[in-house]
Amino acid sequence: MNSSQVLKRTIPVLIVILLVVGIAVIASVLNRDKLVPSITDEEGVYLTINEDGRSYSITKKFVYDELKNNVGLSTLLTELDKRLLKSETKDNSNYFDFVTEEEIDEAIDEAALGDKEDLTEEEKEELREEYYRTLYVSSGLRTVDEVRDFHRLQIARRAYATDQLHTEIELVDKAAEEDPDLDPFFTEEMYENRYKTDYLNSYWAIIIPFESKQEATYALEQVGLMVDEDSKSGNFANLVKIPEDDEEEVETTPTDIALAFIEMYNTFYSRFVADYPNNTKTLIEGVHYEIDEEGKLTFNTTLQEDESLNRLFHRNEDVKNINAQVENFLKGMLTYSVSTTSNKWYTAEPRSYDNKLYVYMLKINSVAPPALSSVRDEIFEKLFEEELSDQYINKKMIELREKHGLEIFDPELEKTYIDYVEGFDLTFTTTKGEDEKVIAKVREFEITADELFALMDKYYGLSVVASEVNYLRFLNSQELNNIYDYYTPNLKVSERILDKDKWEEIRQATVTEKHRFIAGQVPNYPPTYGWKNFLRDYYGVETVEELMFTLLYTKLRSDYASNLLVVKDLTEDSEVWQDIVELMQKQVDEYFSVTGLQVMITVKDEEGNLVPQENWTDLQKDSAEELYEEIWNYIETETGDYDTKLNKLVNSFKDAPRLLASLDQTVAAQPELEDNPYVLEEEGLYRIEVSRYKTLGLNVEYQRISSLTNTTTPTDTLPEKLKEIAKEIYDSLPAGSTEEVRYGYSIGTGVTEYLISEKGYHVYINSSTVEPATWSYKDDEEKHVLPTLDMVRTLAIDNASDKLIDKDGEKTDIDFTQAMKSAVSKYFNPVRDEITGNENVLIQLYKEMQTMDLDFKLQNYSEEEFNNFLDKVIEIYEENLTYISVEE
Repeated sequence: MNSSQVLKRTIPVLIVILLVVGIAVIASVLNRDKLVPSITDEEGVYLTINEDGRSYSITKKFVYDELKNNVGLSTLLTELDKRLLKSETKDNSNYFDFVTEEEIDEAIDEAALGDKEDLTEEEKEELREEYYRTLYVSSGLRTVDEVRDFHRLQIARRAYATDQLHTEIELVDKAAEEDPDLDPFFTEEMYENRYKTDYLNSYWAIIIPFESKQEATYALEQVGLMVDEDSKSGNFANLVKIPEDDEEEVETTPTDIALAFIEMYNTFYSRFVADYPNNTKTLIEGVHYEIDEEGKLTFNTTLQEDESLNRLFHRNEDVKNINAQVENFLKGMLTYSVSTTSNKWYTAEPRSYDNKLYVYMLKINSVAPPALSSVRDEIFEKLFEEELSDQYINKKMIELREKHGLEIFDPELEKTYIDYVEGFDLTFTTTKGEDEKVIAKVREFEITADELFALMDKYYGLSVVASEVNYLRFLNSQELNNIYDYYTPNLKVSERILDKDKWEEIRQATVTEKHRFIAGQVPNYPPTYGWKNFLRDYYGVETVEELMFTLLYTKLRSDYASNLLVVKDLTEDSEVWQDIVELMQKQVDEYFSVTGLQVMITVKDEEGNLVPQENWTDLQKDSAEELYEEIWNYIETETGDYDTKLNKLVNSFKDAPRLLASLDQTVAAQPELEDNPYVLEEEGLYRIEVSRYKTLGLNVEYQRISSLTNTTTPTDTLPEKLKEIAKEIYDSLPAGSTEEVRYGYSIGTGVTEYLISEKGYHVYINSSTVEPATWSYKDDEEKHVLPTLDMVRTLAIDNASDKLIDKDGEKTDIDFTQAMKSAVSKYFNPVRDEITGNENVLIQLYKEMQTMDLDFKLQNYSEEEFNNFLDKVIEIYEENLTYISVEE
């Protein structure tokens, strides 16, 4: 038996104790000679357990020791810090009480909601409730007030450290002023480095990012400009007006080019203008730019509070978010002026980045960052926040305790605290005094062992009790323990052994563990650590005998799990097998696997994120349905295979020019372009005004779906709704069908139903269905999906057998094929593993525990509260179950 398989009984698997100050319990070789403070009546009964005529108990000392070893120091420091922060004055109050309710609300929401945005109040409340449940189970915080106090302490600690940091900075800076050889707290180099990192050029510029080079080329042609090929030099060239008929090229003024870029910009962004198509322009004359009496254009480049007036202002990081190379190129460009003769202030041809971004740029102005002297206060705040780390806060709390003379009289907790303090490059002087009852003392505050026990028990006792009841129940129960009589008093060891072979396995496992330790095979526990120390710190036991009982418990719990499903006891008519068949059949019923293809119609926001369909404008929804119908008609009438014609559709959308913002929003009103890219059409067959749809903000994406199954994780493009439709189609067709199904469309009738998901419309064609793997008996053409009981039994008895084994354990002459074995693995094994798995085992044990007669002698919580705790733990485990229901 490998020690890594041993379930430590001291803490349930689910419970991860949240150490408030992040202290890891560091196992160390301790001086055991010093007096250890003890609780009152430590051998007294904490809990009596009565079951099946047997009664056994847990002592207060056991619970106290378990709690102290795991959460003793964190609980002690939490209480000490509360008292100290309540005694440290702050603005006619104290640090603990100075915390506001609003600050606590914000802290809870930050912890519970994280960075999730656009949540409804109902969703926020659900996340808060989940957070409260987590803290209940992990930290014993049973009420909202306790959760708020937990956060109050964190905020108070931070507030104290904040004031300490301010004081520290003042002292260091004052010393630096008096002595030129000393540095201030934040050196000039630190200010300069942060300034160079955070304060970069900003830009006033027109930046238009197209998805294809062809689209960008069309955009320039739409506004009547072309590149003067003869003027090309490096990355720049002149733009000239496109001559009409046989006219010569006409030179352009800076104003002409600026107006053309404004038109391209307005056209590109018109889909985001409120009340489109009644309003189409983002950049407006008299607002974003002015044209004087001489017809010369100047841009308004004064930052305004109204962000809509700052559309052409780009912070350095904004440009880099488009593409880092865009910022690099923009930085080297000249700037616009009404009289410039240079061409290096705009890009005559789109700049290509990563073959997927084609950008026109017109640089209006560069905005140098403010001088370091004017942003020193901002930089100070940034440096201050960096310094005010969790490490710094914890260090200041250590110093606060030291300042008020912290003494820890418990040698075990003291040694752990010393190790913790040394992690901050600080020291803590060992307490020379001793006390029978007092654990620690700081200022006038004393915390006794009884007080610490009460605090630990209040928050973490539930967890320890749940684990220990399980442990003792397995050892003491006649029903669960058929290996060793742990319960009956006054028996010799030989009389206690109920199963010699299994007890010998336990004994050998114990010997093996010692050999592993001596051989240095246990990570982080070298032989020099000491065998007794290893037992205590790795297994939580003091003696080899206790180790044997721990290994016995592990064996018994493993047997309990196995007995939840004993294959050899199953019969065709047994209720358990019928339940398993039902669960396996449920997998088959839920199964589907298809191939297909889709064209998805979507809308994206300015950041490129898909907009939920419910947030589209009415015009976008109506137009999407119109486009939906036109795509079906296109599919029906266009020649070629699906890939050819649908990629043609997508590329047509990608390359199509948008409708000019200054003209009527119709295709007919647009300037003529060669081959009329505004429309994808075949006379008499189909006509799709791609530019109109594109200008509205509609996008199309084509996707070949090589596999869509019931286990496919839903995404924006393969949403749950599409899975539901695929399942309907799968169920309507014979297994393995290659019949094509066009969802919501039929020839002659047209569209009968739109497939709408959360993020768009799906034109979906199902190509084939994939039947589940099957098996057959030799010389029998009938195909089967689910494994039989004989197959399950055979794998359990002899997984190498090539013949099925019957209910009597005898081999038959029926071949046991790989297809049959695969059926067992696919359908039976997941059910078996979940029934016998850790989650369900603990669910069953905790439910059984709730029916037991538990007599709590302390008053920190009642049996009702204990059962409520178990309910929450059970609920969490049940959420992890996939196949079996809570009743299983």
